[in-house]
Amino acid sequence: MTHRQHQPMGNVYLVLLIERQMDLPKEDPSMRTLIYYTQINQAWSIKTETELYRRHRSILNPDGTGLTMGALYWQLNDVWQAPSWSSIEFSGRWKMLHFYSVKFFAPFIISPTLSLPSNNLTLTLVNDNLTNIDDVVLHVYIYRWNSMAPIKHLKKSYTVKKACSEIAWILPMTAEIKGYTLDEIFIRTTVTDSAEKPVTHDNFLFPTSLRRASKVMKPANVTIKSIRQLQSDQYEIHLKSDNIALFVWLELDLPRVDETLVYFSDNGFHMIAEDHIIKCTVPGVTPQELQHSIRIQVFNDHKS
Repeated sequence: MTHRQHQPMGNVYLVLLIERQMDLPKEDPSMRTLIYYTQINQAWSIKTETELYRRHRSILNPDGTGLTMGALYWQLNDVWQAPSWSSIEFSGRWKMLHFYSVKFFAPFIISPTLSLPSNNLTLTLVNDNLTNIDDVVLHVYIYRWNSMAPIKHLKKSYTVKKACSEIAWILPMTAEIKGYTLDEIFIRTTVTDSAEKPVTHDNFLFPTSLRRASKVMKPANVTIKSIRQLQSDQYEIHLKSDNIALFVWLELDLPRVDETLVYFSDNGFHMIAEDHIIKCTVPGVTPQELQHSIRIQVFNDHKS
């Protein structure tokens, strides 16, 4: 794997990028851990940049930035097996970035940002659909890093305009998190219909770097509670966590299975509840074989 790094200082640059936001675990210097952290850094960085462009769809700033009608990232697929900048591996397996791209390129998204030094939370809605989305509810959940129960839940009814981006809500976070620091909390945002059914993906905001937040995080132990077979090649995986778990990454360690036929419904996700269910498509295995073949990595399972 190191031989395929053709940039002489490539791995050094990767580590420097990671360490702007996170601390690499000192007790686990393995290539597998480094690759996991590069995937987090890549997915979250491109998510952040792409959402900026999408928020600017209908906005022109005084400095001339804005009115950005789209975004592209480099690159989609790979020419060989390596931890490169592609979002799909040479084998066809999705990397973390590709799972994230499904969400940040969705036709309708909610994108939270925090302005400094005012500490105002701004919720921007981006709707690429050619119709309004009526009678939705914006939700803001504020969590402490050491508890799955939100310390605050705020709601606002809204009608989303068609084919535009718009600032829907500005919240003064200093007042909303009174008694806590930004290092101690994170924010989950979502949009539901009037019956509380989600109409877009959850989106998260970490007010400070994960390096600072990790000082107050508790380790999370994510395990497979059960696997249920839905069809001949489709399974429901029930995960369980004892704490908030970030960037939960599932890999299938089963060399005999063609990776182009393996698909997780989600990956690299955050568990903010004790239970989480995803689906997995994989041919020619039993539930027991699948359970023994899945490897799980969690960001806050590592201690720096």
